[in-house]
Formats: sequence, C-alpha cells, structure tokens
Amino acid sequence: MNTKTVWITGASSGIGQEFARRYAKLGFRLILTARRKDRLDALAAELSAKHAIPCRVLPADLASDAECDALCAALADERIDFFINNAGFGVCGSYLETDAAREEEMIKVNVAAMARLFHFAVRKMDAAGGGTILNV
Repeated sequence: MNTKTVWITGASSGIGQEFARRYAKLGFRLILTARRKDRLDALAAELSAKHAIPCRVLPADLASDAECDALCAALADERIDFFINNAGFGVCGSYLETDAAREEEMIKVNVAAMARLFHFAVRKMDAAGGGTILNV
C-alpha cells in the first residue's frame, strides 16, 4: 500500500469520483470531501473493499465559510501529499433568467472556496516539504 494521502473535493460524482477510483487503485489513502455524505460513504466503502485502502470522509458544503473553516480544522493534523481541488458547478441559462442566489453560491464554491482551500493546502505542503495540487 502507498503511504501517501490524496485529498479530493467534489469526490461524490463526476471527475472527483474518478480521481478517487484511480488513486485508490494505485493504493493511496484518500480523504473525500463533497456535500453528499451518503455518496461519499458509499464511495469510501466501495474503494476500501475493492482496494483495501483507508478512506476518510469529510462532508462539507464549500459555499459555507463556516464549513470551509471546519474542514480546514479537521485536516489540521493530516499530511496531504496530493490535493485535487475539484469541487464546483455551473449555472446555465441567460443571466437575465438565472437565480441570483444560485449565481452567488457558484462564485463562493468555484472561486472563494477553491482559493481558500488552495491556500490552506499549499501552506500545509510547504511546511511538510512539498506536495502536489491540481486545481480543476
């Protein structure tokens, strides 16, 4: 088993879920983050059973400053070798017709949370002597 840890946001579906499957197959320990705990739990169970790797599930709504803070606090003592900063979504349609609150939520997740978590991870990695970050 690999002794390195990969933290993936947006891990409950799509590209994030596929990154989790790929790194599990390579034997990495995973930290999985997304809003939907049930999906994260199911993915962690699948990957742990199939690849015998540890998975830590840390659900969080990255549109919430408080949940971003709690997530960073929960990871304060973790070594993170790879961070896949993947959480995000898009709002489709004419700007005249889309919901303003949904647009603001998208900015919080896609820009503010991405920058905030990047800052957290890069400082952790610098203190540990290195690491890799992929901002999707």
